[in-house]
Amino acid sequence: MLSRNEKAIPYITEELLKKNGKIWKANGNSDLNWKSTIEIINLTHSKLKTMKGLEEVENLRQLYLGHNMIGKIEGLKNCKLLEELSLEKN
Repeated sequence: MLSRNEKAIPYITEELLKKNGKIWKANGNSDLNWKSTIEIINLTHSKLKTMKGLEEVENLRQLYLGHNMIGKIEGLKNCKLLEELSLEKN
């Protein structure tokens, strides 16, 4: 439960991806399409309301979203390599 001063985050932002995404592939166009290099994202306890924002993270293999406020699984259509998804306590 959030305290009065804490605000829920409506979706997964680029800032969250940059801070919490693990990049395993280096490519020459890292600035242009850096999201496609992310393979692991850990956003547990991030106060997220939705999974929106993952559409361009097509090489994602592991996604940890436990302890948030997510009510619907969405945004994973392009994540065809996803092997592990953790959504406990949402």
